[in-house]
Amino acid sequence: MVLEIIKDKLQKQPALIDAQEAFNLWDILNSKYHEIERLLILQHFTHDTDLKLLIKHFIGELNENVSILKKIMNKYQVQAPDPNREIGPPPCNIEMFTDQFIAGEILLYMQEHLENLLRMLRSCMTNDEVRTVVSKMTKEAIDRETRVVDYMTLKGWIKKCPRYLSVPITVKEKISAAEAYHLWDHLCLRYDNIEQTRLYHAYAHDVDFKLVLEKGLLTLTSQAKMLENEIKHFGIVAPPKMPDAIIAPDRTDLFEDNYMYRMILIGLQGASVVHVASLKQCTYNGRIRKIFKNLLMEEIDILGRYIKLGKLKGWLNPAPAYKT
Repeated sequence: MVLEIIKDKLQKQPALIDAQEAFNLWDILNSKYHEIERLLILQHFTHDTDLKLLIKHFIGELNENVSILKKIMNKYQVQAPDPNREIGPPPCNIEMFTDQFIAGEILLYMQEHLENLLRMLRSCMTNDEVRTVVSKMTKEAIDRETRVVDYMTLKGWIKKCPRYLSVPITVKEKISAAEAYHLWDHLCLRYDNIEQTRLYHAYAHDVDFKLVLEKGLLTLTSQAKMLENEIKHFGIVAPPKMPDAIIAPDRTDLFEDNYMYRMILIGLQGASVVHVASLKQCTYNGRIRKIFKNLLMEEIDILGRYIKLGKLKGWLNPAPAYKT
């Protein structure tokens, strides 16, 4: 109900675009153009039929992204970068690159582009349309990166990283050292987030803000429980737990709601870096990788809803407008 009211009020506000959002649109489109041109070159060196189809499909998806970005940039009068070149067959030996190398190059770009999209999503807070476009493309990039990892795994092209050597002998499932660390790191983050959210809830005054904090606590507690089960399953030493409750303060005027809101916003923005690192580094155990992927997708949605609350309450500092 609260989010429906927020959506209705925000839709009645005039659409603005800030300076960073204008650059984000330009930067994303420039990156798409670069990757389309690179894929057009690499496809001439590709031999594997499946990889050829994958590249063709990715080029189609990227061209769809280009059309969406050009439309929104025209709407807000943002200058676009130069488009990619048309690429013909190379006048050289097509045996120069192996399919494994080409797939690896595609994966590296997708991982770097995903990190770039998440950094952009962090700063898209003025214009709902721009944030929606960047959010959708970020989720598509996550799915695209997953397809490449799955393809390279089937081909045996994913290099085997160090395994976590302390898995109990009764557990047949194996994980990498990176996956063990990220399970532990994610649980540490959830514990700190839970304690901070409980503290801020004790000081919060705004009714809507308190409800959002309570919903956030439910999500964090559920995620922490899931991570605890995985850590126990793989015999990973768990971090110490946070206190079960926060003692009610004598004074609740020490923190303002807008300050607490922005501190949590900073935490949500930073959490995306932790999430994308786990997705990038964890390629050994497919089930665990899916957990990190789902957590990242959920984090993107939570950030979007939280920004809308801040806009409704007037708690977001207005960024410089792109065009006054």
